[in-house]
Amino acid sequence: MVVEAPRRHIDLDTIPSDGYEYIHKTRLAEDYDLEKNPLVSKMKALELVAKEKAQDFILFATKLQTKKSILQQKFPRNSEDFFPKSDEVEWCQFLLGSKLCSKIYRTRDTGVQGHLPLLNLILYFSQDEIQMLIEYMYQWFLEIGMEESMSMWLYALFACLEKPVDDNFQQVLENFHFECKRYLKFDYKYDVRVYFILVLLFQNFCAH
Repeated sequence: MVVEAPRRHIDLDTIPSDGYEYIHKTRLAEDYDLEKNPLVSKMKALELVAKEKAQDFILFATKLQTKKSILQQKFPRNSEDFFPKSDEVEWCQFLLGSKLCSKIYRTRDTGVQGHLPLLNLILYFSQDEIQMLIEYMYQWFLEIGMEESMSMWLYALFACLEKPVDDNFQQVLENFHFECKRYLKFDYKYDVRVYFILVLLFQNFCAH
């Protein structure tokens, strides 16, 4: 929509005479809030970053799911990374490394580095594995918050997740969304990682 330039001076005390003047006054009010209230400014910046990343996510997810076979030819599976993992502790160490694993499960930090969610990994997970790992990430988030490596993995796993999911896993996603909201409301209001995961869940996977 093209907004016409105002035909008279508009300030915060102006009573709008039409929709265009209302828009101009609203923009002035937003600019005023950003200047006078640093908390509002921080939230606006957070919303802009999350919105931009959410748009990138849609493009990334579409590419992964529509060109999967082509991408698999370009990024072949590394068989060394697909050794059997017996439980969530081994998965945690594989994905996040022994340092974060020790925070979550009180295990010993052996210096093992985690893995990045590269295409030669994520393209070869089954849907059952993807759902399992998202659920693990949800549980780990409840334990220690949203570490950077966790948000990176969630971004990739969500992009690979095929829809629709069954009712049980849909409830996992809804619970994850709820806990992100609770975390931002009561704990860390401006945590950009949690806010971004909240936006991804809300826009792509949760009922609203």
